[in-house]
Amino acid sequence: MFNTLKKLRDVECVKMKEASNALKAIKALKKSDCSEVVLAEKILLETELKYKLIVNKIRDVNYSNLKPVSKHSASITLSNFQYELKPQSSKKNKFVTYFVLAVSNGTDLQMSKIITAAEDKLLFNEQFLLADFDEDFNIEVKVYSIKLDATKPWITSFFKKKRKTCCPMFTIYYENVNTLEMQESSILSTSFTCCGELSITKDQMRDNSIFITHLPNDSCLKNEVRLSVVANLKLNFCHSGFLTLGRFSDQREEIFWERKWCVLESNLLNIYNYPQEKQNEKPPICTINLEYCMIPLEKNPKNFSRKRTFILKTGRSITLNDNNYEPLTKKQNFIMEKYFFFADTKKEFIEWTEELTSVLNCLKSWGRLILADNYYQ
Repeated sequence: MFNTLKKLRDVECVKMKEASNALKAIKALKKSDCSEVVLAEKILLETELKYKLIVNKIRDVNYSNLKPVSKHSASITLSNFQYELKPQSSKKNKFVTYFVLAVSNGTDLQMSKIITAAEDKLLFNEQFLLADFDEDFNIEVKVYSIKLDATKPWITSFFKKKRKTCCPMFTIYYENVNTLEMQESSILSTSFTCCGELSITKDQMRDNSIFITHLPNDSCLKNEVRLSVVANLKLNFCHSGFLTLGRFSDQREEIFWERKWCVLESNLLNIYNYPQEKQNEKPPICTINLEYCMIPLEKNPKNFSRKRTFILKTGRSITLNDNNYEPLTKKQNFIMEKYFFFADTKKEFIEWTEELTSVLNCLKSWGRLILADNYYQ
């Protein structure tokens, strides 16, 4: 891992040097317009941020504390970031302020287009897709700004600072990926400055409004951010085997048992008559979507003759034939349906109940259980 990260760092160093040289050339011409300068500044900002993320990752590498491979991950889409601006002076001036949004997690960095304020608001319309998250993720979102003189854009001015300044310099050391020789380079530092940052965690996914956690005193941003967060959960759970399925018969007022081949894939429990039906890609005779299940899983219910039995309780929409069923407390258009499963051996009983409990707990953790409000008291 260290060698891979080191190579990524060296690649970013080369990019940073090229971006710095390009910005130097643009500033030296003193004939460039704002679009050329701000684009070069953005490229330099992006390489600088990527470089810092990789360096921080290298520092954090600790092989004794590597996390076990998780059975689930998620991809998260962030979009429609909307920031409110503080009241600005109505006096016209020759300066134009440009903004860019940076979204990062680990060493993954994504940047928005360069925008200007419209009606005292900043609206970033892009979608930022980040993949392979576990439930402990922490997404960093930062807004950067740069203020340029429209008549002399190669000269940068910062908020609430009277002096005008060029980009400061700093030195980097890296191995040239082309010559494999160690090099030392003086690099321009971007003139973009951070005017607000926030963190997004799993607990905030349902919020469409989040407060900025770090707001400089001279920032032009207000404290609240509106955004859209969508998570697509990918479960790597997979288990299969024979179980005896029991379904309650209204006519006989008893449970009817039948041996079935059951396959757990992601959040679906598919039921077949025989394993060959799955192999021949025939549709299952029954599919239980675990997102509609209720927890905890009921194991070895009392007053039940069959040992090694567990019960999956699910909710489904009421139909015209459901006259004798009582609707759920907070979902009046849903009724409870029970699936009884009997395992042949104690080992199989433990395997099935542990896998199903893991899936249900994972769905609960990510807020994906549809009927959660009815059963988490």
